Amino acid sequence: DCAIVFADSDMSQCIPVLMRGVIQNASQNCIGIERILVQDAAYDSFVNEMTRRIKAVRLGAILDDQPNQVDCGAMVLSNSFGRLESLIADAVTKGARCLAGGHPYVHPLHPKGQYFEPTLLVDVTPDMDITRNETFGPIMVIMKFSDEQDVLNKVHSSPYGLGSSVFSGNQARASRIALKLRVGMTNVNDFGVNYICQSLPFGGVGISGFGRFAGSEGLRALCVEKAFTEDRFPFIKTPIPPIVDYPIQDTEKGFKFTQQIVAFAYSDSWWASIKAGLNLGKLSM
Repeated sequence: DCAIVFADSDMSQCIPVLMRGVIQNASQNCIGIERILVQDAAYDSFVNEMTRRIKAVRLGAILDDQPNQVDCGAMVLSNSFGRLESLIADAVTKGARCLAGGHPYVHPLHPKGQYFEPTLLVDVTPDMDITRNETFGPIMVIMKFSDEQDVLNKVHSSPYGLGSSVFSGNQARASRIALKLRVGMTNVNDFGVNYICQSLPFGGVGISGFGRFAGSEGLRALCVEKAFTEDRFPFIKTPIPPIVDYPIQDTEKGFKFTQQIVAFAYSDSWWASIKAGLNLGKLSM
């Protein structure tokens, strides 16, 4: 999932929301933020603030540790740690900078806990594996973009398309970009609202899946729908025209007749339909 941050965004609102999107539940959410794309004019200050925040995140067990000592808990599966380190290493090899974390963490109070360090990876580009694979871990990936077309190209370089966020002080621009994203869900100046709004359909596109739950679309997905037809006027039957009645006497003429039926029913203009209807009359003679 991507989050797009334009330079005119309200950073006092945007940055805490993005921290929540990455750190919440150690990012083990289906719409946890996987990529943050920041406009170049705001990039350096954004990275500096996120460096400070990510380094300050405290790992631990909220039920066992002292109050106010834990921000991020353990991971569900430790066998994903090797994959996460490999994705980070690939990015660094290709030019990214890892400014915080990047490795599993042995907690002094919980040595058997499955912890991964809150990680900040910046200067990430679309050719790096981490932009095309879901991490499902507390890894903040930051990419730079210049303008609207550039950010759309970078977002769409990934085959995933579930949730997304667009932040901007210009709501019209944010909405315009949000509607252009190939995703199943998007939020303007927010994150994860789809979890709350159960009247909205929830689902993705691309390799993020298909189909929806929640909303009327989700209810219909649980139904067995039946298509039913009947004559609107009982005294009018649907005969098969002799020209296409089997065995067909003139297949070439029958084919032309069928073409005109299609044109009559599905043409883009009334005139094309009328013309097809006249042709049907001629072919029937």
